[in-house]
Amino acid sequence: GKSDTEIAKSVIDESDLICYVVTSDSIQETEFAFLKELKAQNKPIIVLLNKKENLDHPIHKKRFLENPLYWYERTDNDAIEGHLIRIKEYAEKYYNNSYFDIFPVQLRAAQLALNEKDAVIKQKLEKGSRLKYFKDNLQIQILENGKIKRSQTMLNGTIFSIGKFKNTFNNQIKELEAIKETLK
Repeated sequence: GKSDTEIAKSVIDESDLICYVVTSDSIQETEFAFLKELKAQNKPIIVLLNKKENLDHPIHKKRFLENPLYWYERTDNDAIEGHLIRIKEYAEKYYNNSYFDIFPVQLRAAQLALNEKDAVIKQKLEKGSRLKYFKDNLQIQILENGKIKRSQTMLNGTIFSIGKFKNTFNNQIKELEAIKETLK
C-alpha cells in the first residue's frame, strides 16, 4: 500500500541491504518498479520469495508434512522456477541487474512451527519453511561483507544526496536564468 511504500522510502538511505519480499501468488511487474529507486541509490538487494500455500487446511498441511521440501523441489508447472525466472526478468528491467540472491521460503510453515508442540512436526515445518537457510545465508553475507556494504551505503548515500542537491541547484539556476532573460 501507499503508506508501506512511504515507510520503505524513508529508511532506504539508512539501509545497507534491502530485503525485498514478494509472494508467489502476486508477482506483478508493478511490484518491481520500486527497484528503480533502489538502483538510483545503488542499494544491494536480496529477494525473499514467499511461496504461499494454505497450510491451515488439514489436507494441505498433511501433504506438506509428508515431504516438507516438495514445494521447493518440484519440477512440474507449479514449480518455483517459473517465479524465479519472472523475478529475474523484472529485476533486469527495473534494476538493470538480476545477479542477486533470491530465497524461496514458506513463511506460513515457519509461523506454524513457532506454536507447534510436537517436536517432529515442528522440525518438519521448520525444514520446509527454508527460513533457517535464508537466515544462515544472510548472516554469512553480513559477516563476510558487512563492513564493505556499510562503507558503500555511506558513500552511496552521500553521492545520492549530492546528486539531488546538484539537480535542485541546476533547476534553480535555470529558473533564475529565465527570470534574468525576462528582465532583460
